[in-house]
Amino acid sequence: MSTGGLVWALGAAAAAVVVLRALRRSEERQVWVPAAVGAVLLCAAHRPGSTGSAALVTAVAATAALATAQMALMRLRLRNSRRRGWVDLAGGALLAPAVLFSLALEPLLAATSLSTPEALLALTRPSLSFMVGQFAITGTLLARGHRDRRMLLVVAALSVATALDQADLLALLAPGLVPEGATGWTGPLRAAALVLLALAARAPAPRTTVVDEDAHAVMIGPALFVGLAAAILGADHVVGLPSAAVALALAGIALQVVSILLVYAEITSLNVSRRQAMTDDLTGLGNRRALTARLAAPDAAPLALVLVDLDRFKAVNDALGHDAGDDLLRQVAGRLARHSPPGELVVRQGGDEFALVLPGAGAGAAAARATGLLAQLVEPFDLRGRSVSVAASLGVAAAPEHAADAEELLRRADG
Repeated sequence: MSTGGLVWALGAAAAAVVVLRALRRSEERQVWVPAAVGAVLLCAAHRPGSTGSAALVTAVAATAALATAQMALMRLRLRNSRRRGWVDLAGGALLAPAVLFSLALEPLLAATSLSTPEALLALTRPSLSFMVGQFAITGTLLARGHRDRRMLLVVAALSVATALDQADLLALLAPGLVPEGATGWTGPLRAAALVLLALAARAPAPRTTVVDEDAHAVMIGPALFVGLAAAILGADHVVGLPSAAVALALAGIALQVVSILLVYAEITSLNVSRRQAMTDDLTGLGNRRALTARLAAPDAAPLALVLVDLDRFKAVNDALGHDAGDDLLRQVAGRLARHSPPGELVVRQGGDEFALVLPGAGAGAAAARATGLLAQLVEPFDLRGRSVSVAASLGVAAAPEHAADAEELLRRADG
């Protein structure tokens, strides 16, 4: 067997390891099934004597499968919208070839005897592998935080494959720039990439936590892709570009509109969830979480805190029932909210306890506010046709006069 045959056999054996990993173990199959497909297709595309359009199509399909595996592995470690992740991947798969078609299609046709379809295939592969390389960089950063050896191995494998694809393109466009004998390393390096992928498949899954996606990074992908697509369309208007590049750019913009809509939906959902988590279900005021968050804010001081504890509330519950008690709490909450100026936070801590946060106020202003609250609460409440009066115990504390942190402030006001 020739040296090339031995190298290919090594790569095929590594691909077989990935296939066995996908078949024997059900966990994380969404990663290793496409990885196995990519490894097999990569071997098929580069088997000895494999040339022509069929080999190019197979190589492009292999790159797409490996990109899918890389995305699936990242999804296991990053908590965000899976739908948006796949939309971003599809957008990159459209726009990366569009950029390369714009820049290199005509030079490639001029430098080689390839037909236009063959040239498009030849450019699609390195553009997709470049996109995979960008995912590999993201994977490296993610793996550093979680010590995921498999991620590092997959990143290394894809980085080698990406570099080889870019070198193949350079050899087509400018053969004189490729050092003599460099092509002899292509086969061993491609086999090494498959070996790295096989090692990743054999490595145990780490016990790692899932991290949240950086909120500031959510829009980086859509903004970059839309910018690239706009540049392609602008350049086409000025100098004229291949129709394939323009079509892919338009399709990429359509996908990014979908991605932006998904981002908007996620942000809206998160805001609703956060609002619900900070809201008291009975009264609609803020709850104890909202109070704690406000008091713990870095720029909270100076402020004053007034605690309101209704007296004889249990007697109302016992005499009129819990529904009447709930109605009383809602009316008290409404009265406190109506008489609170903008900027004040009114919360129900729980039970019959309320709290007001007065930003910028000191102890004297808080004491005056407490006196006003007593006057507001002395007015009777109408509970199903019955006039009910309540009294309240109030506590006041100010920061930084009385306390240096939220816990101490609450304790002083409650004392």
